[in-house]
Amino acid sequence: LIVLLPYWIMATTTPSDGVVSPYAHWYPTWRNHILHSSFYAGIIAVCWRSSETLSKRSNNKNSSSNTIVTTVLQSVNLLVGAIAAYCLKDELAYMRKRRLLPPGDSGIPIVGHLPLVIKDSEARSINAIRKYGPMYTYNLLMNPFVVCTKEADVRWATSQERRGKIKGLMLPHFMELVGEEAILFKSGHEHKRLRKIFEPAFSPMAIRDYAASIDMEASNKLKQWSDSGDFQSPRQWAMLTMRIFFVCAFGEAEEERMKELTYLFENWLDGFNAPIPLKIPGTALAKAHKFKKALQEILIEMINEFKETNPPDSPLTKKSVMGRLCYATDENGNLPSEKVLVDNLYLFIFAGFDTTKGSFGGFLHFLNENPRVQELLVEEVKEFDATVLDVDQLKNGAPILNAFLAESWRLTAPLTSHATITTEALWYKEYFFPKGTHIEIDIQAHAKMNDELYPDAENFCFERWLPKDHPLYDPSKANTTEIDYNVMNSKFRTFNHGAHACLGGHFAKLQVRIILTRLLQSYKLEVQNDRTRTFPMRQFLNDFKLTKREAM
Repeated sequence: LIVLLPYWIMATTTPSDGVVSPYAHWYPTWRNHILHSSFYAGIIAVCWRSSETLSKRSNNKNSSSNTIVTTVLQSVNLLVGAIAAYCLKDELAYMRKRRLLPPGDSGIPIVGHLPLVIKDSEARSINAIRKYGPMYTYNLLMNPFVVCTKEADVRWATSQERRGKIKGLMLPHFMELVGEEAILFKSGHEHKRLRKIFEPAFSPMAIRDYAASIDMEASNKLKQWSDSGDFQSPRQWAMLTMRIFFVCAFGEAEEERMKELTYLFENWLDGFNAPIPLKIPGTALAKAHKFKKALQEILIEMINEFKETNPPDSPLTKKSVMGRLCYATDENGNLPSEKVLVDNLYLFIFAGFDTTKGSFGGFLHFLNENPRVQELLVEEVKEFDATVLDVDQLKNGAPILNAFLAESWRLTAPLTSHATITTEALWYKEYFFPKGTHIEIDIQAHAKMNDELYPDAENFCFERWLPKDHPLYDPSKANTTEIDYNVMNSKFRTFNHGAHACLGGHFAKLQVRIILTRLLQSYKLEVQNDRTRTFPMRQFLNDFKLTKREAM
């Protein structure tokens, strides 16, 4: 304890060039560090003492059996001492790294808060916010992660990302599976350059050109599900989304090719959930890379076919996702390379696959839990055209539908947070963030516990989003500040915001509006096996069956 005391003092005080460190949460923040390091030091001391005792015993000329026992005990003693020394080194290093970061305890030895993150990341985050405030630090495998939840803190973090002082963070095996040229992994100027190329393909004006294709594919698939008479798995939503994307991108979806792509994509996606994130032959990750290679060959073939049959001035080029992507240019007039196109196609499909599955799981969960809401939605959409849906009407003339979507996404956002890492040392408020500090921009937990903005925030209440002139508007339930859920900002972060706001956010919302409208217009919904997945993000998953509704 005497040896460690000077280190504790050094670790918990401010560098000479810094500002005064906050001590409001000193005890809960540093208690575990002191207990853990004292425990490790105690073990080392006991092992040292035991080693001396065992050495004296081995010097006594006793029987060979006693010598063997002493040797075994000495080996065990040295092993335990070495492990304790390693743990103490990690604990002291962590204390140095987190000394001027926001408050937050260190969790359990070595793994920190990893068990809680795996068990329920959202619940862990909510508890930490209540205990330490809107900016706190948690521990993952002896690495400090800072979480920002308040709007001002989130705006600061996103402004640093735009300046290139922090950049997006992704697990290495995720990056390898998607591709290093994906826009998600870029920051600063390179991110702006790619965003200029890709953003026009998913703008509010561009997505109007995809509405008819989305409607046709959705209507056909809903009918197919209904005719089967079977319950469908959550994965079916993701498969539908993938098919819609390819039709909007290339103008068609050849059946045989779609079957092959579906098979390859499903096996490729299994790599993201690989229990061992190493490309060891025979493991899920190694197999996923083989499927990725096969996918790459098909995607390149499809891109080349599209370019051959659709020159820059052709009608399909001007109306399709792929036409807008492969012929788009940056500020210097450069076209995207083949690798940039392929890597970002992987990203768009990967992002849409899991988030769509989770989003529709949430929609069906809330519809099943709130029969009155389903009845109101059916009444609203029955007035819409049964043959051609009006994009403007879906966006501006369906207040209950849009309120339902906003509230569902508020409670079950497709993303739980946006992870970044600092590329240089930063000061913010009274905190110091060394280079390499992990910073997470919270998306889900803040919305679920922000009673100041969302009265009774923890519970589902679609009425909070209704306009003031709607018959169901109730000022006691309404949001305290007017929020446009169609705008991706720091108040409503469902599709992230700032530099890394979701490129396909407008496309995803249009797709969901069309699919839900056609479902509610023509089918009765039955949900079973409703369950909650808590890792890696909180999602409702359920099986569903559609039954043809009598003509309205």
